Amino acid sequence: MKKINAANDYTAGERLGIGFQNILLGLGSYRNGHWGDGVLMTAAEAVGIVCLSCDAVDVGIYIIGASIAYGFVRPFYYHKNSNVKISMNVGAVQTSHGLEPGVSYKISW
Repeated sequence: MKKINAANDYTAGERLGIGFQNILLGLGSYRNGHWGDGVLMTAAEAVGIVCLSCDAVDVGIYIIGASIAYGFVRPFYYHKNSNVKISMNVGAVQTSHGLEPGVSYKISW
């Protein structure tokens, strides 16, 4: 079993931050290199949204709630991966049409 360096691990605050980012389709997991969890939360929330629109409101609420709960609990089992470097910036960009939302990202392995 690979030994994890605790000094270079996530703090409790960072783990909560990842959990809050995970509310939005698993974004926190994607940003920290845990792609499988991000895909799971994206898929679960998509199914929940479809259930909400198809008169299965109770099922949709349970699925989305479970995805959000998973998004807060799972980061407490994450460990930093120094091989994955992801940076993402979300903000407003000045264009000829005025201020528009913009996203820039960089992924390196």
